[in-house]
Amino acid sequence: MKMNAEELKYIKAKSRVEKLKSIYRHIAVFLITISVLFLLMSFFPGSKDSMFYYILSYTTDVTWIVWGFVIVLHVIIAFGLDKILGRNWEVEKISKFMENEDDSSVY
Repeated sequence: MKMNAEELKYIKAKSRVEKLKSIYRHIAVFLITISVLFLLMSFFPGSKDSMFYYILSYTTDVTWIVWGFVIVLHVIIAFGLDKILGRNWEVEKISKFMENEDDSSVY
């Protein structure tokens, strides 16, 4: 079962759209979480010397740094691996495994 060029283009495009959609969702959740943490810090009725404020401040800072790094990794994994492995790496591997499967079914 061979795929024509249009089907292959469609599958690649759909895969990229799914990756992009996943990244957008990730960024949206990140922004919502940071906004909630910021609002909690801004509207916290206690003094800024309280332990809760320090914990919340630390949590917000760590969230920015760690989660921001995770988002960057997500983008690199989603789109940067094409640069390392080559654009057709996945297609070539699938074709190779399909050929190997055909060869092994003969025995």
